[in-house]
Amino acid sequence: MVFSITPENKIIAFKYDYEEDDVWMDYNAGNVGTISVHPQSGLSAAINPDGLYLFFMNPSGGLQAAVRPGGEDWTLTNVFPAEAKIGTPLTASVSNEGVSLFYFSVDDTLHYLYRGHESGSWEDHRIDNIVVETPVTRFRASQDQETGMVEAYVLTNERLLRFSGTGESVDVGSVEKGILTKTNDAQNIRWISRGCRPYYFRVRYIVVYHYFVPRFRGICW
Repeated sequence: MVFSITPENKIIAFKYDYEEDDVWMDYNAGNVGTISVHPQSGLSAAINPDGLYLFFMNPSGGLQAAVRPGGEDWTLTNVFPAEAKIGTPLTASVSNEGVSLFYFSVDDTLHYLYRGHESGSWEDHRIDNIVVETPVTRFRASQDQETGMVEAYVLTNERLLRFSGTGESVDVGSVEKGILTKTNDAQNIRWISRGCRPYYFRVRYIVVYHYFVPRFRGICW
């Protein structure tokens, strides 16, 4: 299943049809199509015991989520306690303990909102050593569950930067038309988004659930 944003700033869903024509088709995912988002909103998603979370920026610039428990209708959370930069990409991740939503704040620093599976509240955390002052096109972030350190890959001004858990940054290379050209400094990095390529649709953003579509496990953004 894929969620995207229409030119009218509404959320839309697609489903891959394996049996018919091997194409993506419009999919009626309940009342998700009634949700309005900011013109520069990103999308991200996560599945936890509560159900399916779809994160977005609302028309006022606040971060929010639509939640769908099982096959029921979507309900909206309260606006999260965050000051997100307008247009920031969003990246969600799930651990055994809870759900994290990473975003860039108005202070140009990477933040993440966290909610434990047993908790009802979201808390904002700032990653002081990951700061990007130029516009961020895309990024991926993950947190080591043992050390708590956050690692991130950030695409900005057609450059891919890697931030280690200590905040040290490496210019991995340039990205043009989805092709990564590595720098010499990046040759020894173990993981460099290998296999990442953009997938284009008639609408602006995509969120791919590899939970539903196993063949898309390689999509990184």
